[in-house]
Amino acid sequence: METRGRPKNSRNDVFKFVNMNVGDDECWLWTGKVMGRDTRPYFSINGKKWLAYRVVYEVWYQHELQPGEMVRHTCDNRQCCNPKHLELGSHQQNMDDMKARQRHGLPHHVVRHIKRLILKAVPNTVIAERYGVSEGLIRAVKTGKIYSHVELQDGRYSDPLHGELDDVED
Repeated sequence: METRGRPKNSRNDVFKFVNMNVGDDECWLWTGKVMGRDTRPYFSINGKKWLAYRVVYEVWYQHELQPGEMVRHTCDNRQCCNPKHLELGSHQQNMDDMKARQRHGLPHHVVRHIKRLILKAVPNTVIAERYGVSEGLIRAVKTGKIYSHVELQDGRYSDPLHGELDDVED
């Protein structure tokens, strides 16, 4: 049966759009459609769009995802469809991965530098302009609302009122 002149895809057809001509341990990149600003790979089955790596996981491991389950990448490459790089997990585990692997927000070395400038009493406006972020973000770093888990390498950033750090360079 065809849809708009195109044959319908079966779940197993997903592999037609995966470059598996690399090593077994390499990322198998998606060659089909990507959508949205986040450029995640999508695959259509019977007119419904699915994340391609989800379909790969379900077909390869013969496991239909249940509510609360999601496919996570161990390689952090959203275009990868190598089943060896895909693992089952929860949304919380995926968020923990993002935090641990610094896949969101500012890299930790930038946050450390911002914290050093805060300790040197550099005005929020100056710091924000320097890093292309809002003053609100700088205030949130300063008060510990965000990035409280990121400490200076010497561990001294637990209290913005800790005192001057003459040896900190900007």
